[in-house]
Amino acid sequence: MVAVTVCQLRNSFWRYQFYLRRFLASIHCDMSYEDAIKSLNSLQSNAAVIEKLRNEQGRFQQNSLPEMLAFLHRINVKVSDLDSLNIIHISGTKGKGSVSAFCESILRHSGLKTGLYTSPHLVEVRERIQINGKPLNKTMFATYFFKCYEMLQKSCIHQEDKLPGYFRFLTLMAFKVFLSEKVDVVVLEVGIGGAYDCTNVIQNPVVCGISKLDLDHTAVLGCTISKIAWHKSGIMKSGRPTLTIQQVEDAKIMLFNRAAELKVPLFLVPSLDRFSNSIPNLGLDGEHQKENASLAVQLCRVWFQQKHLFLNKSVLLPEEKTELMTNISVDNEGLMTTFMLPNLFIQGLVEAKWPGRCQIIKRDQISFFIDGAHTLESMKASVKWFKSKQKSSISRNEIFRILLFNVTSDRDPTPLLLTLFELDFDYAVFCPNILASHVNMKSSDTANFNVSPNNLLINCDRIREAWLSVIRQMMPHFNNLPIQPDDYSFIFPQIDTAVRWLSNNKDRDILEPELGGPTIPKKMAECQHTQVLVTGSLHLVGGLLKYLGPKFYNLFSE
Repeated sequence: MVAVTVCQLRNSFWRYQFYLRRFLASIHCDMSYEDAIKSLNSLQSNAAVIEKLRNEQGRFQQNSLPEMLAFLHRINVKVSDLDSLNIIHISGTKGKGSVSAFCESILRHSGLKTGLYTSPHLVEVRERIQINGKPLNKTMFATYFFKCYEMLQKSCIHQEDKLPGYFRFLTLMAFKVFLSEKVDVVVLEVGIGGAYDCTNVIQNPVVCGISKLDLDHTAVLGCTISKIAWHKSGIMKSGRPTLTIQQVEDAKIMLFNRAAELKVPLFLVPSLDRFSNSIPNLGLDGEHQKENASLAVQLCRVWFQQKHLFLNKSVLLPEEKTELMTNISVDNEGLMTTFMLPNLFIQGLVEAKWPGRCQIIKRDQISFFIDGAHTLESMKASVKWFKSKQKSSISRNEIFRILLFNVTSDRDPTPLLLTLFELDFDYAVFCPNILASHVNMKSSDTANFNVSPNNLLINCDRIREAWLSVIRQMMPHFNNLPIQPDDYSFIFPQIDTAVRWLSNNKDRDILEPELGGPTIPKKMAECQHTQVLVTGSLHLVGGLLKYLGPKFYNLFSE
């Protein structure tokens, strides 16, 4: 009998794995978008892995970029290849997605072929990778997905080789798409942080932008604004200009210290009101979008100055091209000087789209006010926006106002709920960021395998208790009233059942409520109009839009 060593068995096992992966990769070419989503979802980390990464945060972060470089090599992309994408790299806590959307729209309207990489998605994952303002169609997404997947699978020869996680894979795929499709410019939004974010593998961005800084992802980035500013400023590259808006003092100090350390020219942008042009309503609603728009136009101006050859390709007027080429200067307040905005820049601002942020879906008897705010500062902006929309011929007594809310378990809901309390809600509804149980989660764009359904409901209990505590704090007489918690709030197991209940047959396009919800309050049953503010989570907003359907959410086109 031939003795088989452990080493031989191990080598045979890995050879078997290698050829199995090659076989699976060979049949991917015939696979669909749904197959791509199934494979993509398999790259999500489970809750145990995520907890381990939090505990080993320093090691994990330091290894992030070297690992990303190795993944790029495995899909035959050199890091120097990324220079040809002419990247605008954008970090920040709040508004970085809006800044990215404004930049993409401005450059596209100026006549350039644009690529946009952003996160998270609301309804379908292909939102994250866009060309000329449109998500990849399903066929194109599946083709590029399996092209990258096959290359990564084939290179998994040794035990230490592995597949990238969900966000890393999409970042790699986005680079592959943009290089293959030969875009003129890529607007690249950071995922979390900046310094160790996998998008920061790029070495020579044309210009960088840093939007509003706030406390968020503190378990990963630190619990002070200075620590967060350190991470966000990590996208700065020596000699490449970086622009930012006015920040709180601690953040501003850190940004300028890091700029000096990295030999980066850092500029503060002025408010949009300082531009001499008359600018109609921005495509993105909310007063806070003005500072995002101002950052975007200055980023695009600097991009054209750095890449002036693209002015010849643009459809801007000759005098506008000349205006854009004036040197960057600062005024006596240390702010970048304004310039005459080209008409196509203005058109880009007006026609920019970014669903799920300060968005209103108005029906005959029910209106959804949708905003994915999830930090204290963004929630204050959301409250201000909601108040500004309360010009109605219907009296407040005839309106039943509902809060539909959720936040992730790593966030304290109390400060957010205290901010929301002033909006005078009649009822609050809480639910996890999941849709109907009959949906095939393996092929669902909104599937989240990082947290168990039971833990999601436990988190909703925590949020509801915080809401009741806010009511007790703000309305001391509440404790003396003979009422039950269900008279003020309720937890639903999923988004669709919550929406069906709160719509209460006021919209013919929404299914009738299921049995099992709380009794409909008398005022809710008799009111002339229902207002629903949906906030606290972009994933909650995305789930709502997916349930309401393309009639309400018309971003996609094949």
